[in-house]
Amino acid sequence: MAKRGYSLVIHPKNSLLRTAIAIFFLTTLPVFAVLYWYTAPLGIWGWLLGFHLLLAVLCVLVSLRQTRVFSGVRDGALSGNGIFSPTVTVPLADVRRVVLVSTYHSYPSETSRQLVVMGKNGRALFRMRGQFWHTTDFDRFAHELGVEVVEESTIMHDVEFFRDYPGSAYWFDNRPGLRIMVVIVVVAIALAAAAGIVALFRIPVG
Repeated sequence: MAKRGYSLVIHPKNSLLRTAIAIFFLTTLPVFAVLYWYTAPLGIWGWLLGFHLLLAVLCVLVSLRQTRVFSGVRDGALSGNGIFSPTVTVPLADVRRVVLVSTYHSYPSETSRQLVVMGKNGRALFRMRGQFWHTTDFDRFAHELGVEVVEESTIMHDVEFFRDYPGSAYWFDNRPGLRIMVVIVVVAIALAAAAGIVALFRIPVG
């Protein structure tokens, strides 16, 4: 997606969108195929189809939103957004340096490169995570800002990263309790929905 007036615009990896679509089909098609077959005598396939289509529409909307995620430079400022966050604009006059640093990812042997835009007050103004962006785009974006670019050689754990670069954490970062709570809520909603369907349509179980 081209953006008029920007001297540089980068977008997340296209593979993320393909992976998300593949996951949707691989997870929903087998489940709903079983539901269609199991509930066929009950005559509720229309309800299931409607719910299946609703999930598909939500997937399409999220996919369309993903195509609008970007980071760019224009008119003396950098701008960028996330799939679930609004566009943020940072004047280049407030930027002191750009730091490229690797952090450990999900597994001890797996690392992810981080791009952190640091302000004059020593706090992070903007951050991009390497698992979503191309490494070459990181380099292009960093140099386009026209400030000092620092490449850290030491790989950091999350705790060290958030300590050394205050303001870089997203609202869900460095909060394991919140992540556990989100998982519990999602599982509870799924179980409640399944129980509701069974009760509503009097589906025999066991």
